[in-house]
Amino acid sequence: MTRLDPVAAEGPFAIGQLALPFYSDAHRALADDLAAWIARERSSIAAIAELPRAEGARAMVRALGDHGWLEIATEGDMQSVCLCRQAFAWLEDLCDFAFALQGLAAFPLRQAGRGALVADLASGRALGALALTERGAGSDLAAVTTRAERTGEGFTLSGEKAWIGHAGVADIVVTLARTGGGGAFGLSLFAVPGAAPGVTQSPGPEMIAPRALGSIHLQDAAVPEAALLGAEGLGFVTAVQTIDAFRMSVGAAATGFARAALQAAVSHVRQRRVEGRALAERQLVKAALADMAVALNTAELSVAQAAWEWDRGVATAATRSSLAKLHASEAAHQVIDMAVQLLGAAGLAVNAPTERLYRQVRSLRIYEGTSEMQRLAIGQAVAAGQL
Repeated sequence: MTRLDPVAAEGPFAIGQLALPFYSDAHRALADDLAAWIARERSSIAAIAELPRAEGARAMVRALGDHGWLEIATEGDMQSVCLCRQAFAWLEDLCDFAFALQGLAAFPLRQAGRGALVADLASGRALGALALTERGAGSDLAAVTTRAERTGEGFTLSGEKAWIGHAGVADIVVTLARTGGGGAFGLSLFAVPGAAPGVTQSPGPEMIAPRALGSIHLQDAAVPEAALLGAEGLGFVTAVQTIDAFRMSVGAAATGFARAALQAAVSHVRQRRVEGRALAERQLVKAALADMAVALNTAELSVAQAAWEWDRGVATAATRSSLAKLHASEAAHQVIDMAVQLLGAAGLAVNAPTERLYRQVRSLRIYEGTSEMQRLAIGQAVAAGQL
């Protein structure tokens, strides 16, 4: 008989979460596998996270590829992707980061039928990057200025992409560039080799949470016709589909961070004694824990619903993805902030678990569309009677 709660209370998943009808027996088995892998590999993943950014990124991708986790990132259903991101974020920020970047790069390749490149990403033999944003075109992808000019043998690309994950180490750079006129439908996607002549990858500045982010400069970088992914002029559509699909998984990562923070806070208030009583016995502390649990529980439910809808092609799936990302990333920020408050000065010490989580969670309100952009999209859908 299949167990309904395959993980412990101190693991990355809530008690009872996997018993929900959103999940199948296959998802419950996946959760078992994740819990077992985390228990076995926790120290080795922590060691990889201490390596220099470029070396660590490649080692992390190899570790994920060796166990087959990247097959889920590149080929799996979004419910499985979200469960993995929740578990990996709970374990180690850079583990989740590597997993997500491989999935983001693979999505347009899979849509275009480039199975060999997807297999390279899934095995961990190659590191992928999704190069959409520019300094003047972040959330507004229609403003992309990187150009792809036709030649007799294919295209040459020129421009600069900014804030790109895996920049500096990427082997396959899925690049959004302008092949036509202005606006969204003048854009196309290309699979550009990271070491191609005319491609320069530069690591970016140190971020508040260390991650392999940087810039990719293209100067007359020549690619063959086969590098074009899908139909010319439809790159914006595929880029938006990619972000819509993975947006909810940002919310899943947020729940992993938040659960780790809640568990740290609970452990602290049980042990810390003030005037002879454990902090956990204080009414204000109980109220804080209740608020944290409510925020986290509703975040996990919003992610589960969004992933369930996406995998079934429900019409509201893209808006649910925005809703899950908005709510979970904002809720996780609140949970982690309260965990720091409960731990007091100890929670602020550099490299304390809550201090790291405080830095790591902040970017999630920006990645894959800011909270402000999500509010606009959700509000528009509500006003139109679509949600």
